[in-house]
Order: sequence, then structure tokens, then C-alpha cells
Amino acid sequence: MSNLSYYDIHYNSEKNNIIDPCDDVNPTLNDDSDFSIINNANKTVIVIRKLDILQKIFKSLAGKDKIAKILKYLIDILRFILIKTKRSCNINVNNTPNTDIGNNTFFLYVAKFPIINKFISKNRHLLNLPNSSKLITNLQWMANNLGTFRQILRFGSSPFTLFKIINKFGFNGSCKKPIKLYELKQEDLADFIDLYYSIMDELLLLNKLRLWDNKKNPAFYKFVSKNEAISWYYDIILSLFNNLDKYSMLKERKLELQIKIDVKLKTINNLILPSPIKQQILNEISSSTSGKCSDLTSELDEINYQLKLCKCDLIRLSFDFMADTTDVFDWKVPMGTYAILSLCSGVSGFIKLWLSNKHDLESGL
Repeated sequence: MSNLSYYDIHYNSEKNNIIDPCDDVNPTLNDDSDFSIINNANKTVIVIRKLDILQKIFKSLAGKDKIAKILKYLIDILRFILIKTKRSCNINVNNTPNTDIGNNTFFLYVAKFPIINKFISKNRHLLNLPNSSKLITNLQWMANNLGTFRQILRFGSSPFTLFKIINKFGFNGSCKKPIKLYELKQEDLADFIDLYYSIMDELLLLNKLRLWDNKKNPAFYKFVSKNEAISWYYDIILSLFNNLDKYSMLKERKLELQIKIDVKLKTINNLILPSPIKQQILNEISSSTSGKCSDLTSELDEINYQLKLCKCDLIRLSFDFMADTTDVFDWKVPMGTYAILSLCSGVSGFIKLWLSNKHDLESGL
């Protein structure tokens, strides 16, 4: 008898939402609920629709934030493309580029081709139609309002974070054993950074709402803007560190579980027993739903799910780190770099939300 692997014995068709083709009873579909339920004689399989997942994402604040982020930076990228195209249209028939093009070598190279130059000169009205200043201004207005909407979703957390820090460190005298500075942990540092970022972010929102004027206080506005970027930078770095640590722990735990399961199966396979007795032992293990091996496989499935979420977080934070680096250090980068990096971050965050909400629906949460 050949050695049986982990999936040979412990593959659970019910858990993986698979209908056994050998079942005698035909499945029935129930469409009365928010998601489809396939009833079977031996199992019930929940079929989650993509629309249900999207609806659940829309209902959450995190979902609204991620969708607004994706839309904002898509609009920003479109606006940059229109600005770039508008500049490229400022090429006259004599192949003399307009000064708006600057040192853009791509458009200078394209202008040398007579066919392209002739097309631009004869169809300038078509090229200028989607590149009007009014359209670009409207796109910028939409992007700015989406950014303000995201800030409104985040607004109001600073008083609660401050109250949490006061209670934790006993500044109000209510804590019996306040935390000392040398006893600070990563969670405590995260609270301080969160408070730092929340205050700066909320001050910027108050400026957008015209509760204070940045033109009358340019130095203060510059200070708040810079510290908002720096505080977010600290938050990204700390989150990256925490997620890398979490990812390492999950990988170690996954390896431990795989070793335990493999050792258990190999031990049974190597038993020197008559074939019927050995087969009976294997059948008992495969049909067990409450045994130790079943618990191990359930934990392994949960760890694999957590690893997927952790990878999404690491990818999202990496793009956020690259984007915010350009702000913190005032790097001169090509137009649209920040928007592209932020869009990739938003998509990564949306994928994580999709996976987590799908998992919740499958779990009946």
C-alpha cells in the first residue's frame, strides 16, 4: 500500500464547499436568503455571491475608505494623463515644441515623425476636447473631495486615543499600577503614534472645512502638513515591523502543524500490521470529525487564511511606505508616482477586505 499524504486522509469536501459527485441525492438551491444554500442529504454548502461580499464591504467604514481611496487615485492618474496629453498637443506644424513640454524626451521624439505631427495639427480640436482645463479642474475637485471624505471617516478618534493613554499611564490617578516609560511596549508606542497622526490629520481637515485659514497661518499649516506625513510614516514603519513579526510567527506555527500531521500519518503508514487492520485504522482517522488530527487541520486552515491577510497587509504597507517617503524627504519624482503607489496600496487593502468579508460570510458571521 502506498503512503497516504495529508490531503489523502483529511480532505474535507464539506469544509471546502465541494459537492461529492457520488452523492445519490440531487442538491437543491435555496435563493430566499442573501446567499445561496445548496441542500444535500449529507451536507449543506453555502455559495457566497460576489455581490454579497461587495455589499458587506460597502456597509463598513473600512470598505468605504478603501473604495474612496481607489477612486481618488484613479481620478488623479487620469488627470495627470490628461495634463501630459494636453502638453503633447502643443506641438506645431514646424516640429517646434511648446515650452510647456519642457524636457519630455518622449514627446520631443514623437514630434519628429511627420505623420504624427500632421495628424496632431489637423485634429487638434479632437485632441483638445478631452484635455480642456475645465475637465482637469473638475477631476481635481472630485479627487480633493474624495480625500476630504476619507478624512471625515477618520475624524474623531484622537479624544478616545488620548483618554486611553491617560488611563493606561495613570495620568488621572485612577490607575493603581501605571506604566513606566521603561515598560513601554509596541502597543503603547502604537497608541502614541496613532494620537500624533490623528491630531495632525484632524487639524488638516479643520483647515479644509475653513475653521482655520492656512493663508493667515502659513507656518503653522506647513508644520501640520509635514508632521502629518511624518506621523503616518512612523505608523507605517511600526505596522510593517508588527506584520513581519506576525508573518514569521504564523509561518513557524504552520510548519509545526504540518510536521505533526505528517509524523502522525507516517507513523500509521509504517505500522507493521496486517493489511486489513492497518486499513481499518486509516479509515477511523479519515472519518473522525472530533479527533486531534481534525483539530490540527482546522487550525492549519485558519493559519493559511491569516497568512493571506498578512501578505495583503505587507504589500499595502510597502506601497504606503514608498509613497510617503516621497513626501517626508521631499523627493523630486515623476508626476503621478504618489498616485500610482497609493492606488496599489488601496487595491491591496481592498483585496484584504474582500478575503476577510468572504471568510466571515462563509463562517456565518
